[in-house]
Amino acid sequence: MTTFAVCTTLYEAARAFLPAYMAGLRQASAGEDVSLIVVVDDLSEPAAVLSELGAICPVSAVYAAEGETPARIRRRLFAEAIVSSADILIFVDMDDVLAPDAPGLYAYAVENAQFAYGDMNLIDATGQVLGRRFFDDAHVPWRIEGVETLLDRNFLGLSNTAIRRDAMPDAAFSVPDDVIAVDWWLFTTLLMTGCKGQRVPQAVSDYRTYGANTLGAGGLSSRADLLRFLEIARRHYQAFPGSAPHLLRRARLESLANEVSGWTAHQLAVTLAGADRSQGVWFEFLGRLQSVGKDMASMREAV
Repeated sequence: MTTFAVCTTLYEAARAFLPAYMAGLRQASAGEDVSLIVVVDDLSEPAAVLSELGAICPVSAVYAAEGETPARIRRRLFAEAIVSSADILIFVDMDDVLAPDAPGLYAYAVENAQFAYGDMNLIDATGQVLGRRFFDDAHVPWRIEGVETLLDRNFLGLSNTAIRRDAMPDAAFSVPDDVIAVDWWLFTTLLMTGCKGQRVPQAVSDYRTYGANTLGAGGLSSRADLLRFLEIARRHYQAFPGSAPHLLRRARLESLANEVSGWTAHQLAVTLAGADRSQGVWFEFLGRLQSVGKDMASMREAV
């Protein structure tokens, strides 16, 4: 029988979503050999939470040190996962909800790939279904065999993916400390080491879009918001110094960040209106943003 390990980070800011997370874990575990691997990060009274989770499936827990970066916390998670006995590692965040049939979908997909990925139903902070899916109109491929698909955007998160444990390369434990988009980094690294990904035909989780997400929710409302996204993407590209395509994109973003810092309030408003990040998957809006920025530069030169 195929064995699964669900991999999650537990943190206090998502405590309100724990009941929904547990309900998803309970349903997904039914009839499957599932264990849980968690990194406890600033969660108050973790013993009670771990006891509740242990009533659903076996739990292996490690503890993050105070103030650790997201990269170091994920490294702890990956390290604990790789020494488990699970055949397949399933990733889902504490604020999201695993689909009941996710383990079976993933197991089928990785028969001919090293990792699998699926769509996500979008929900709000209250759990209300928003009536759309993450992949809607994003033209996400059904199979990935090269890093090109992740150069300008990311659709592989730590709530809609699973990896064959025996396919995790040593490079996966070298997440740079300053990387924030660890998911983007991880799957780029897997693809660079020759791994292939297979999409599953159904949604594998409910993805909660709300302000406390690393990427937040809704549109960008300020210069600081925009610069934060540019910096997250810049750090991602910086993490692959031996890759010419990544270096090129890093240079472009650094140039754009310099321009953004000097924009007037009007220029900023025009640009943000033309770069709606609700369209497409993670970081895809940056391509549109650069196009808007080029148009604005052309207009300034013509004046």
